[in-house]
Amino acid sequence: MKIIPTNNEKTFDSNVLLVTKTDLKGKIIYANRGFMKIVGIDEDVLIGAPHSIIRHPDMPKIIFKYLWEYLQRGDEIHAYVKIFVQMALIIGLLPM
Repeated sequence: MKIIPTNNEKTFDSNVLLVTKTDLKGKIIYANRGFMKIVGIDEDVLIGAPHSIIRHPDMPKIIFKYLWEYLQRGDEIHAYVKIFVQMALIIGLLPM
């Protein structure tokens, strides 16, 4: 799946939680309905895909290096990231 960014921004209500779980190899193992709705990718495509499938080209790769270092230590992370649907959002990244 090739990501082609646009200048469109998606918004969502502040009480909506967007959640993903990723294994230590970077594969998505869970995404809640709110997340799938925002990113516009069906569950059968998203689950098992590399988490980088949603990485927006504007996000420096080094940020994800730091995120993975936290996760591998077992630390919880809440971060602002820009994903391929051209929006900024809060995603809670939790260690497995």
